[in-house]
Amino acid sequence: MFNDPPLTPFSQSVVSIAQRAAHRRHARNLGLTDGLTDVENTGGRWDNAVWLPLISASWNQPAQRIAHLLGVARPVNINPGGKVSNAVKESERLLDEIKESQTRIIDWAVGVQKSVWSQARILQVMEEIEPKLEAAFYDEQRLAITAIGSYAAALDAIGQHDDAAALSLYIVAGLPSPDADLIDDLFAGEDRNTLLQRYGHRGDDEYEIAAPRLAEMVEWLISSAERSDAWQPHEASRRREEATSRVIAQASWLQRNNIRRTLSLVQEALPAHAHARDALAYALAAARHWVLTAAKEGVRDGRLLSLDEVFWLELEEIKQMMTGEWHSREQVEPIIKQRKTSHPVNRQANNQPGLPLGIAGKSVAAPMQRLDAPTQASNLYVGSILWARKTTPAWAACFLRAGGLMVQDGDFLCHAARVGRSGGVPMVVGCGDDVEVKTGSFTLDPTRYAPIRPE
Repeated sequence: MFNDPPLTPFSQSVVSIAQRAAHRRHARNLGLTDGLTDVENTGGRWDNAVWLPLISASWNQPAQRIAHLLGVARPVNINPGGKVSNAVKESERLLDEIKESQTRIIDWAVGVQKSVWSQARILQVMEEIEPKLEAAFYDEQRLAITAIGSYAAALDAIGQHDDAAALSLYIVAGLPSPDADLIDDLFAGEDRNTLLQRYGHRGDDEYEIAAPRLAEMVEWLISSAERSDAWQPHEASRRREEATSRVIAQASWLQRNNIRRTLSLVQEALPAHAHARDALAYALAAARHWVLTAAKEGVRDGRLLSLDEVFWLELEEIKQMMTGEWHSREQVEPIIKQRKTSHPVNRQANNQPGLPLGIAGKSVAAPMQRLDAPTQASNLYVGSILWARKTTPAWAACFLRAGGLMVQDGDFLCHAARVGRSGGVPMVVGCGDDVEVKTGSFTLDPTRYAPIRPE
């Protein structure tokens, strides 16, 4: 199974280092010393398997359940060795604390985008990128642990119900997210400038800083006046309210308060995580804006031949170029040439994929279509079941048209999952790459792959 290509050297030197540093902070907080996968060995792309020990330790949940939510096969042995925290209490405190942190990250990113560049300003931002991205990743990861852990804990209460599979999807249906706001704004016909102002910092491959953001793309604005019956945020919210009431009402009076508290936590944590992902996207877009500004300096004096060459240099090397330690093309060219030659097209995933994971919606029967790029959105028949390798904000128009989605890659917190929950679109992620696109009608039943099923 192949995933996205390895990150370019600049992205690896920023993204993978920040991810790893943030992850180690979590591990230290829990007293863990193992399970820290070296992200550089996976081409800079993050490996979800590293979360199994952390979430199991934080929430005292079965590893198999967490593995299903993370979209990875369960390792043979998991021995976190950490101290189980008071997860609910700590998470409730976190939700208040983290809002201020996200505001600071977004304010910094917007300030970078609006900068009047001088040599001093370029050098100042250069020193800020690493700590800001680490903070953004740390916040996103903290909320990911809270969202997945609290949801796994909520499943304990739901497992007693006859229709546990459906309830496990409905208790998190209709939750808001910036990703879903984009889709609603597209359908509402918001003008191009408004859309770019609100969502231009998002990207089709956000971890790859060399990839353009939506503000630099044209095709992502493709939308349709038609909307399938599947996109129903208000109906999804109604299902959540009903499911929540049912689960609480059927609990014993001794357990009712704890269950209410856990359900409330997961229903707050998932939108909070979606906003943390958005704040991270702001920071990554700011890093792209800065590095392209630095590249213009290099192009002006001939050390770089084009702006995109800067992404073949690591952050420390760009610092050397900007401070004058590398003052000629002869110092830069051999490094860029060698890296372009040796950079692989694909990377081999370290882990076997986990089980398909139901995310949202009721069973639906419709024709299936496979799209390979978001630019093909206008080819999707309204109401069809879309099969895609993965989705990103650039796929927004497809969510309006689709009657359901099957996504090859993905987990409980991926883009497709965030949008599917918000709109109540029937969806299964982590389907693998061996799906045969059916002719005629195909039945998609997310509850069949729910993270909890009746015994």
